[in-house]
Amino acid sequence: TVTDNNGGVVPDATVTLTNTDTNQTQKTTASESGFYRFSGLAPGKYKVTVEKDGFKKKVVDNFIVNAEQLQGLDIALEAGVISEVV
Repeated sequence: TVTDNNGGVVPDATVTLTNTDTNQTQKTTASESGFYRFSGLAPGKYKVTVEKDGFKKKVVDNFIVNAEQLQGLDIALEAGVISEVV
């Protein structure tokens, strides 16, 4: 789920998932409730980038995806200038 620092949902945020071993990327958009999902991922290390106008871009490096396991990653965005990276 994508939220702001106060716990409010951030709808329509762009979530980009990059497999750091293969450089393959997938993109999705968070729903009105801030929920996003990627399915059928190969096990490995991934980088997750979340962007939304009016918020600082958030990057999570080295997120490990294990085989046959459902995993979640909640992202909290900070309000701020778009060019700043957290």
